[in-house]
Amino acid sequence: MLAGLSMRRWGAALLLVSCAASSDLLQRLSRAHFDFTLGMYTTLVNVTDDRQQNLLVSPYSVFSLLSMLFLGAGSESLSSAQLRAVLRFHNISYASVQKAFKEVTQVLDQPYYWRHFRERSLLQLSSQVAPDSIYVRALAEYYGCMNQTYPAPADDAAEFFGCAVNNQSELAEPAAFERLAAWLRAGSSGDQTDLEGAVRSALADRPVLLLLSRVRFHGRWLHPFDPARTFSKGLFFSEPTQRLEVPMMTGRLRVPLGYSADMEARVLELPLVSRRISIFLLLPDDMERGLALLEANLTMDNLRTLLATLKEAVVNVKLPRFRLEDSGDLRTVLMSQGLTDVFDPRSADLTGIDPQGRVHPGNLFYSTSLVLDESVEASDWMGDRMAPPTDSRITDKYFEVDHPFVFLVWDYHSAMVLLMGRVVHPQPLYQQ
Repeated sequence: MLAGLSMRRWGAALLLVSCAASSDLLQRLSRAHFDFTLGMYTTLVNVTDDRQQNLLVSPYSVFSLLSMLFLGAGSESLSSAQLRAVLRFHNISYASVQKAFKEVTQVLDQPYYWRHFRERSLLQLSSQVAPDSIYVRALAEYYGCMNQTYPAPADDAAEFFGCAVNNQSELAEPAAFERLAAWLRAGSSGDQTDLEGAVRSALADRPVLLLLSRVRFHGRWLHPFDPARTFSKGLFFSEPTQRLEVPMMTGRLRVPLGYSADMEARVLELPLVSRRISIFLLLPDDMERGLALLEANLTMDNLRTLLATLKEAVVNVKLPRFRLEDSGDLRTVLMSQGLTDVFDPRSADLTGIDPQGRVHPGNLFYSTSLVLDESVEASDWMGDRMAPPTDSRITDKYFEVDHPFVFLVWDYHSAMVLLMGRVVHPQPLYQQ
């Protein structure tokens, strides 16, 4: 898939994509996707009232769901124009978008991702609307989307990747809430009371279409952390005067490290096994104001400046062991980005989905979780094979994640941002 992967410089593929994408179409789609990612994340930060709140979203999953709407938008309509603008499809044709997504789908449906990234999306139509057969076939061709009856939550939780379009349920029926709520919480151990309340409220409005995204991520490191070296009472300062005790993983790793004085932030790349996926940790210098400054300046140019500084080094890493879960409705975020026509029942034009023009999405609900742990059982630990000789420690660098930070999970083969978020309060792996 990636003949040029060995030629990439750390971080360069994330910015230029040329080494990570297998075709010109995928390169152009990835550039649009990355621009969309930063725009959506910035808007999510701005509409979130609580600055101390953890955030986690899957830009890939949202991007693909909106691209499915773009597939069904009426040509030359305002709905299509707004989707194109929000998705940053400025220099890529309608047909090229779909062909490029077919490449992405083929990559992410490979067995490698089953261990790390489980993404499911659902276009839930009212039973009163039968999706156009041509649209259904196009979804299957380009997105691997199946037209199926609503699966039982337990069966659906076993699926690793993919999407479905469904019109087998009357959304006004009480049973619809139970099915949708169970679908969203499958594979999650967190409290989703707020999300379930939002779903119940949305169903009361008798929607014609709901968009749903569910993502579960648990990465396996290329260089695992030694469980025996995890300090159970590490300190994490959510604010300068507010400290939390969290398990702190430690490791001495040869990984890419960078720093930008202009952004007042450091960056560390932690690759997963096979180097197909990497987690980039963006850690601001200032413990008190640094997170707000970093998020306010997350532009493409600034991120390019920061990632361009990445150089391989021997790094003593301290990273909290934690889980992160987030859920909600992205309708307000997307409307704030300019996607208003699609959500308006009076003007939405999704006649490619329903030629009679009855379809508009009521909401886009998401449920996302991430686990960062040692990725190895203590009994299986084979020792730190990546550690250089001890006499080189004078040149070691240090990266201690002890205060709020931003991160993104990047897949080099599909050239997509799988997850992006911020950690202000690391959550324990298991509920107390």
